[in-house]
Amino acid sequence: MDPESQVVLHPLTLHREDGEVLVGRPDTDVFVALPELGAEIITMLGSGLPIGAIGDRLRAAHGADVDLDEFLGELLAVGFVKAVDGHDVAADGGRLAGTEWNLFSPSAASIIFSRPAKALLLAIVAAASVILLTHPSLLPRPGDLYWTSSSSVVIVTTTAFGIVTALMHESAHVAAARSYGITARLSLSTRLADLVVQTRATGLWSVPRRQRYRFYLAGMNCELALLSAVILARASLASATPGSRFLGAASVLLVLRLAWQAGLYTRTDLYLVVMDALRCRNLFNDTVAYLRFRIRTAARLIRGRPGPALANPLDAIPRREHRWIKAYAFVMVTGSILAVGLTVLYGVPFIARLIPSTGHEIVSGSAHGHWAMVADGAITILVEGSFLALFFVTFIREKIRTPDR
Repeated sequence: MDPESQVVLHPLTLHREDGEVLVGRPDTDVFVALPELGAEIITMLGSGLPIGAIGDRLRAAHGADVDLDEFLGELLAVGFVKAVDGHDVAADGGRLAGTEWNLFSPSAASIIFSRPAKALLLAIVAAASVILLTHPSLLPRPGDLYWTSSSSVVIVTTTAFGIVTALMHESAHVAAARSYGITARLSLSTRLADLVVQTRATGLWSVPRRQRYRFYLAGMNCELALLSAVILARASLASATPGSRFLGAASVLLVLRLAWQAGLYTRTDLYLVVMDALRCRNLFNDTVAYLRFRIRTAARLIRGRPGPALANPLDAIPRREHRWIKAYAFVMVTGSILAVGLTVLYGVPFIARLIPSTGHEIVSGSAHGHWAMVADGAITILVEGSFLALFFVTFIREKIRTPDR
């Protein structure tokens, strides 16, 4: 690039953390970690200095030449450069996939996380805890899911409640992000055999670590508040009423959702807490890359064809993260095996029994004119089939979009 060239950058944020500088473009949610020298160059570019003058200053300060062309190429690749010598740079398309869902203004969102709101949450949880201690019969039990004899009613109501709960969970994440003025995006994703809604807020890298925990825990806090409210509501009803039985099913679903978030083997809310507490940038994907490296190395040894040494992905990662990646590899492998095992032992047999039983229900109901039975079976297949189809479509789209993940 010509020494007299001037580079104009998009508005960027700089946040220093763990000996690095997290530089981000909030409008595209693209963030990168740079050494202090990179932040120094970005600051000088922001002041309007031409490339030659920046090179002279860096040479005087550090006693060596810096390859500015390579650095500027990297900035172009991530979409940080707005114009060069007055000519606009083509749009980079770096915006994350997903739908923006900014239902809250920062001021309104901040109210949700104010001290009075936290005190109210603690009061509701404390009241529900007392109720459970004095009325153990209200403790959620797996059998409570089958709150009515109609399978279609159970599936439709629990599915509807699950969808509403998921949206509330993600709304809490959105509100947490918006309380810091950060854009949040929602999208469907998969976690092993689970279909999930996820909230992405990459702009969190622009705020201090301690403030990021608000976002990570917002969804679980929402579900904890909802679970407590359900327990209190159920305690006010007679146990034999349909409303009480449905609330029992709702409490089981909420407990299962909270338990799933504790599964550190995949990218759950508590995984994010642990990842940031350990000061790791991308613990899950880095561990996947490390496991692939170990598997490929072992495969070469087994085949007796060592060949040239494979590049260890840990070499490109700060040394402080190495021990955590190796420890997390054990958690990931163990947890994934258990999760898949539970799906094979319980999930697959459930589907295998559900299809013929509902099919028989439809055939038998049709033959005898029991149309309520036909509707019961058809609705069951429709709901379960729709979610299975949505899972596979989402899974395939993710693999097409990120084949190396």
